[in-house]
Amino acid sequence: MKKIKSQKGITMISLILYVASFAAITLVVGGITTFFYSNIQVMDESIGSNSEYNKFNLYLLNECKKPGATIYAIQGTNNTGSNPKELSSLSSGETDLQDFITFKSDSGMNSFIFDSENKNLYYNSIKLCQNVEDFQLILDKTQGKDILTVLININGTAFQTKYVVGS
Repeated sequence: MKKIKSQKGITMISLILYVASFAAITLVVGGITTFFYSNIQVMDESIGSNSEYNKFNLYLLNECKKPGATIYAIQGTNNTGSNPKELSSLSSGETDLQDFITFKSDSGMNSFIFDSENKNLYYNSIKLCQNVEDFQLILDKTQGKDILTVLININGTAFQTKYVVGS
């Protein structure tokens, strides 16, 4: 009987199987990584929108709750004339406002100004929010109180909040 020598080494079939296995594992890991990082980017954008809104909400809530707070003047794209309208000149009921609102309190006057060209929202000279796509204020005076509804869209995320001015 003849002894058959064992041939050690990598055959062509083994090499193809190793390369195919490595490629499959690399594709799976790459797909999972791509999915993970694309979701991180979506989460970053939504967190950015929420932080911008929270900053705006903090300033507006502070203005509404100051001692002696009242809405002093407003101006919007739906109003006629170039000068701000004073609150006393508005009729009761809902009025759609945009662009500008000024609060008067015991500590002074402060304004929220929407710059639609640059998509920025300012508190006096402080830039509160960027990438503001839409900003609307609705004033309801029918219940004996000034109820201000704010509709704001930041980076495609819409927020709506109601504030009672000078409770």
